[in-house]
This record gives sequence, structure tokens and C-alpha cells, in this order.
Amino acid sequence: MKAQNYVYFFAIFLVGVYVCAYDMYISALPLLQQDFAVSVSQSQLTLTLFVIAGAVFAIPAGVISDKFGRKVALILYACVVALGSVICLLANSIYIFYLGRILQGIGASGLYIIAIAIPKDLLTGNEYVRAWQSLTLLFYVAPSIAGFIGGYIVYFGGWQSVFNSVILISILTLFVVLIYFKNPPSHESDQKISSRKKMVNILKNIKFLSYCYITSAAWSGMSIFYICTPYIVISTLGYSTIIYGWLSFLLILFGAIGRWINIRWLHGIMSYEKSALLFSFVAVFSGLLFIFAYLAPVNLAIYIIGISAILFGFSSALVSVNSSTIAFLLIEKSHNAVASSIYGLSLDLFIALSLIFANLMYPNLILLGGMITCFYILAIILIFKFKTPKNYNSLAI
Repeated sequence: MKAQNYVYFFAIFLVGVYVCAYDMYISALPLLQQDFAVSVSQSQLTLTLFVIAGAVFAIPAGVISDKFGRKVALILYACVVALGSVICLLANSIYIFYLGRILQGIGASGLYIIAIAIPKDLLTGNEYVRAWQSLTLLFYVAPSIAGFIGGYIVYFGGWQSVFNSVILISILTLFVVLIYFKNPPSHESDQKISSRKKMVNILKNIKFLSYCYITSAAWSGMSIFYICTPYIVISTLGYSTIIYGWLSFLLILFGAIGRWINIRWLHGIMSYEKSALLFSFVAVFSGLLFIFAYLAPVNLAIYIIGISAILFGFSSALVSVNSSTIAFLLIEKSHNAVASSIYGLSLDLFIALSLIFANLMYPNLILLGGMITCFYILAIILIFKFKTPKNYNSLAI
């Protein structure tokens, strides 16, 4: 199997476990609330704990992967996800269920971080860039597919069917790893560098951290959109859930189109940095449009929100894919696993903090537009501050 196809093959399994455990599960929240007789906030906490557990154990995931090898780490994390799923299935109280979700978050986050590391392990140059940008399209579309499938699974089989599905794909991933996965080749010089030293080196690389933030801002903005828009469209503006569904569809559709255009055409005529900068300005404009919609009449506001969703979906997708590409081109293979863990930590941390802040505020268009605008203004400042030369490969740690 060609190295590029090998990367895609395992990414599908590893990312599949994560999205099944997180995104497929979301539609089960109302049924879970009823069966455990808990409040809405207690059922929503099962999502938050998953993300927090992934963030807390992101750094150890990279260290374990470096110390024991990718294959051992993958086996370990697949088993942890399966164990967490079994605990959730057998839980007779919400607190035991929380424990299962924490284990799921630890294991799924570990698999996701290694999925991020594998392309850099095996590929270089333009081959790596093409593979990475193709994978980011998978990372972007997979949650929506999982959420769609999850709605049907929960409808016909209850919330328990989600965890049966996670157990099944975890075990399947475990067997695939045991049979087909091979640890990438390592150099003797790489082994002489301790994980602590690698961590220090990466934390000193402000450019890498800056582009991790920019990528995180894109994903955090989308999370804010999903947590605020249902209340805005349904409760505040008085439209049906169908209208909300169309807005979500437009966001994902134009995000996927943006990533496809970037892979097929845009990266050939514009540098990653210029693209990230240009579409950060577009994202700021989309945030201002959300705020403007707050001042518009209800019958006009929904159209402005729709245009904002299209612009934001398109621009945030391009910003995230190009900023993450720059970030990993700054990293040598020997630092790859630790860098991936820091990248994963930044995503989980900013998303969790954004969700917590949004939960504390009343969902409205000013909150949504204001947070998106602030995220991307800071992104623009960082891109201007840390301009990178054309030859990104020369910037490796």
C-alpha cells in the first residue's frame, strides 16, 4: 500500500472512533436526560467532560506515543474508548456515566492526536501537504456525517445503540491496528531527544503556537455558531427547526467547498499565509454581519444570518486548513508526536473555553458575532506579527 493511501486508511478509522464517540452521541442527549432523570445541564455535561478529558490528556498522548511507539499507543487508546463505552452502557447513575465519558474522551483524543501525527511521520514535501489538506476535509465533514447517522441510530435503537456502535468501531480499529499498522521508522538522533526537551522546544516556537491558536479560533467559532444559533433562530426569531437545519447545512457545505477549492486550486496561486490572512478578514466581516442582523427586522435578519453562515463556513474552513498546514510545516519529524498533542490540546482547550463562556451568556447575535470578530481580529494580528518566509520547511525546529 502506498504511504499516502496508508495514511488515509488509518485516518478514517481513528477519526471515525472520535466522531462516533462525540458527534454521533449528541442526538442522544434528550433520551439520556429522560432515562437518568437529570437536568439539561447535567446531560450536557457529558459532552463537556469528554472535551475536557481530551484536553487534559492531550500532552500525555504525545509523550506515550513517543516513548512506546505509535502502535502500542493506538492499541491502548482503542481499548480505553471501548472500556469507557462499556461503562456508559452499564451505568446505573449519571456519575458512573460521567466516568465512562471521561475514559471515552481520553481514548478518542489520543487516537485523534496520533491520526494527526501519522501523515508527518510518513510523508514529506508536497505529498505531505496534499495529504494533510485532504485529511482536514475529512476532519471537517466527518462530524456532520456522524451526527446525521447518529440521529437515525438513536431514533431506532435508543442512546445505548450509539455506545454499541462505538464499541464495534473501536474493536474493529484495534484489529486493523494489530494486523496492518507498522511503527514509522525512527532515527537514532531522534531517540536521543527526550519528550520534555521536545516539549520545551515547541513551546518556544511562538509561530507554531500562534498558528495553532488561529486554527483553534476557526473551530471555536464554529462551536459558538452551533451552540447559539438554535436559540437565536428558534427561540428569538421564531423560526422552525427546519430553518436552523438549513443554516447548519449551509455552514458545512460551504466549508467543505472552501477546503476542496483550496486543495484543487487556491493553494497553487496563493501562499498559505496570504490565504489565512485574506479569509480571516472575510471571517471578521461575517462576524460583523451577525451583529448587524441583530439590528435588522426579523424577516430580513434571517437572510443576513444565512449570508453570514455561508461566508463564515467558507472562510473559517480556509483559515483552519492553511494555518494548520503552516503550523506542521514548522515542525521536524522528531517533534511530530509532541507537536500533535499540543495542537490537539489547543483545539480542545479553546473549544471548551468558548463553550463554557457561551453557556454562561444568553445566546444572541451580538454574542455570536462579537466572539467570531474578536477571534479573527487576534488571528489577523498574529499573522501580521509572525510573517513566515516562503520556504516553510526551513523553519523546522
